[in-house]
Amino acid sequence: MVTRCFWLSVCFCLSACSLVRLKEESATFYASTVLAGHVTSAQAWDGPVVAAAATRRDGRLDIAHYAVLHEAGGYELIVPKGEYALFAFGDANGNLTLDAGEPVGIYGMAPVRASGSGSLVSLDVVMSAAPQSAIAPGTAVAARLPAKTHSTQAGAIAIASMDDPLMPADAGRRGYWAPVDFWCRDKPAT
Repeated sequence: MVTRCFWLSVCFCLSACSLVRLKEESATFYASTVLAGHVTSAQAWDGPVVAAAATRRDGRLDIAHYAVLHEAGGYELIVPKGEYALFAFGDANGNLTLDAGEPVGIYGMAPVRASGSGSLVSLDVVMSAAPQSAIAPGTAVAARLPAKTHSTQAGAIAIASMDDPLMPADAGRRGYWAPVDFWCRDKPAT
C-alpha cells in the first residue's frame, strides 16, 4: 500500500510539472505575434532561403526567430512583443550566414511593431543582389547549425517515413504540451 501511494504521488507530481510547463508555454504563445509574409527574388534564385526577425541592440542584430525555406515562398515567424527588422537571404551553402554574393532583402525601412498578440501578414520581402546596408555580409541567424534544418513551407517534404528523424515519437507530445518550444526549436539559444 505504501509503495502504491508513493507511485501515485510521483505520478501526480510529474503531471503537475507538465501542467505548469503547459501554462508557461501557453502564456508565451498568447504573448507572441506571428509575422507572416512571402519572400521573392528580383533575380533567379533556386536555392534555400532564410527569413528572420531581429531586434537591434548596441549596433548589432539579435535574432528573435528564423525559418529556413527550401526555396523562396511563404514564411512565418513567432516573436514576443517588440520592434523587429525583417529580412531574408538566399543561403547558397546552407551555413545560415549571409555571405557575399548571396541575394538579400529587408522588409520596409521602419521596424515592424509586434503587439504581443495576433498576427501581422503581408510582410513581403524581395531579395536582390544589391547589398543592404542594414544587413551586412557575415550576419548569421544562428551561432551553430542545427543537426538538420527543415523548411517551414508546406510541401517541402513530398514523402516522409514515420521513421524519419523529422518525425520522432515524441513530436506529437511536444507539439501539444510545448507548442512554442516545438515551433521555435531552431531558435538560437539566448
